[in-house]
Amino acid sequence: MYKNKKILALIPARGETKHIYKKNTKLFNDKPLFTWVLNSAIKSKLIDKVIISTEDREIIEIANTYGDYILKRPEELSKENISISQVIKYNIEELKKEGLEFDYILTLLPTQPLIETFHLDDSIREIIDNNYPSLIGVTKIENNFLRTLDTSLESFNTPLYKVNNSIFINPTTDKEFSIYNNLKPFIIDSKYDGNIDTPVDWEICELRKLLIELEGI
Repeated sequence: MYKNKKILALIPARGETKHIYKKNTKLFNDKPLFTWVLNSAIKSKLIDKVIISTEDREIIEIANTYGDYILKRPEELSKENISISQVIKYNIEELKKEGLEFDYILTLLPTQPLIETFHLDDSIREIIDNNYPSLIGVTKIENNFLRTLDTSLESFNTPLYKVNNSIFINPTTDKEFSIYNNLKPFIIDSKYDGNIDTPVDWEICELRKLLIELEGI
């Protein structure tokens, strides 16, 4: 809890994944991929409850070794055409049935294993302290080919950012819930941007993890 606001952290993790077979349970630096963000969320002092939303037996078995964090979702909500917003809305409603209600939901994708607890805590403070409607994690783009199309000095001085699929924070009160409504950016240092989609992304993320560890951070 932060400033009397209850925070739910949700990690949506399907069993079947594109590009990399069973990506969420594949070992990343000797631990299943999804457990990296799980550990970061568990360590936060501002998060009231952590939930892993999955249909996958292997993910459930691994998660149970960490504690009681599973909220099983139906198979029909684990298909490729299902949006994250649909999954989030389902979990909010299921928790309400158990008498558990929250002010904000912090969605963490398991494909971002470099995100640390301090990122989560800082993002929670950011949205509540500034009374933002919603928050999304972004990373500064260091080099962008579009700048070559505009030779004005202003274009070179204006920073560009990309969504890094790491952190989404939304109020739970929206009836027509969408993870992308009224977003404010939360800037994350590019060295922590390890979004994994393809095998090449995986290798790059492993290198970034090694560099972070070598820096002692």
